[in-house]
Amino acid sequence: SSALTVTFQSANSNGGNWLSVAATGAGVPQTLTVTANPASNLAAGSYTGQILVRTTSGDLALSIPVSLSVASAGSAVFAALPGN
Repeated sequence: SSALTVTFQSANSNGGNWLSVAATGAGVPQTLTVTANPASNLAAGSYTGQILVRTTSGDLALSIPVSLSVASAGSAVFAALPGN
């Protein structure tokens, strides 16, 4: 049998290239680092994207939704996220 190989790609629904993904390792499992690029100069608002997981043949195996909220400069932010 052959080892399963997958690739990862970020896709933004809006806001330009603010989302990126990098994988470490080979085969499965792999560790992913997902980054929201602060240099993309996003205006205050909500942005959506996804991490696409593809098989060796290029078929879409999984789509992981990502959302980002950007507050205006100087506004107070309180993020009540699970685990924080």
